[in-house]
Amino acid sequence: MQDVTTEKKEFTPNIVAFCCNWCSYAGADLAGSSRLAYPADVKIVRVPCSCRVNPMFILRAFEKGADGVILCGCHPGDCHYTTGNFYARRRMTLLFSMLDYIGIENGRTRVEWVSAAEGVKFSTTMNEFVEKILVHERAEKGRRETTQEIDIYFNFIGNFVPPHFGETELTPEEQEEQRKREELRARLHQNYLKRKANGKQKQYEENRKEKRRAEIAAMKQAIRTEDMANGVYVMAYDLPKLEPRVAEIRESS
Repeated sequence: MQDVTTEKKEFTPNIVAFCCNWCSYAGADLAGSSRLAYPADVKIVRVPCSCRVNPMFILRAFEKGADGVILCGCHPGDCHYTTGNFYARRRMTLLFSMLDYIGIENGRTRVEWVSAAEGVKFSTTMNEFVEKILVHERAEKGRRETTQEIDIYFNFIGNFVPPHFGETELTPEEQEEQRKREELRARLHQNYLKRKANGKQKQYEENRKEKRRAEIAAMKQAIRTEDMANGVYVMAYDLPKLEPRVAEIRESS
């Protein structure tokens, strides 16, 4: 009987790289012409400027199956459009602060400044980023291959056990611990319903939203203060006032 061996396909991450046309894309071209190796699974998307990358582009890439997204632009102060990368930095700072909330690990995104003369840095950055994504995937695979319980807190609280793991027989100690957990969840759920009935839950959620808005406003102010200190952000009322000039009308001879 002939032995049939099945060869497992090695996982290769799909990486989307948004590269500035004037610096990072030229750095990628230099890396290729210099025969510097970086993974072929890095899909480069050329954009006019790093500030052209809308945060929705990154979320859309993840929605379509990307394992990692990296944004490469000019070094601060060297932008072809003067301040484009500063706008990109602000957007990415706010986006990365919300990634954990929507279920995307921060390690799957990155911002890097690469100039047109830094082909070596572009190659090194891509290799490091792909290796980091592989580490995330190994950890995720390890979590999927172990029995896990997921606590769901919406209008109810319960356990979800993935069906392909099957049922396992619990010891008396584990059954007692599970009973205590169920009692605690039932008590928490009853408290949640009471807070919802008397309006305290809504007040709590509003306080959390207000706190989050204050944190985002403070973050924006810190970035604006840093940009003003670097001379790349000027308030309109700080601009010098110019006197209107009157055009001279020359008499035709």
